[in-house]
Amino acid sequence: MIKAALFDFNGVVLTNTDLETFRAAAKARGVWFPLFLARYCLHNCAHLTGKMGSRDFWSRVLAGGKPLTDGEYERLLVQPYRRNTFIREVGELVAALRRRGVKCVLLTNTSEYQVAANRALKRYAGFDALVLSNEAYCMKPFPSAFRLASQTAQAAPSETVFVDDSWYNVWMARLLGFKA
Repeated sequence: MIKAALFDFNGVVLTNTDLETFRAAAKARGVWFPLFLARYCLHNCAHLTGKMGSRDFWSRVLAGGKPLTDGEYERLLVQPYRRNTFIREVGELVAALRRRGVKCVLLTNTSEYQVAANRALKRYAGFDALVLSNEAYCMKPFPSAFRLASQTAQAAPSETVFVDDSWYNVWMARLLGFKA
């Protein structure tokens, strides 16, 4: 019997235009995209687990440490993220599951500017609980994030469905006993 459902957010519940946003930001700052990707990968774990703030992260990625201005940060990152939209069918699925008594929890790798935008726009309202990487200090695909989400949902992995758009997160969930 399924008691809980864990959902990724960006790309599953909300449209995800990160790649387009990142390409545009790199171009606007004159950063060669392969260098952008290298810097992004180098600092992303610290960013998504709350050990590095979004401003510092993006300043490192987009300029090698030269701070972004307030206007650049807002225009290049925050505004494009805020334009992402709900995937209606997923919202309907979450509502239907909750009506049937299935606890729906977000388990998502995210950053402070995304969380702030999502809270301001009330995008988390349809969920029973949130496990946000930057606040929980752990991220998918590491087992600690899945364990925390399972505890939050008060359901064993075998009683939980996990939905994500990244193969490595689905793979880890399956290894840990989730239906993914």
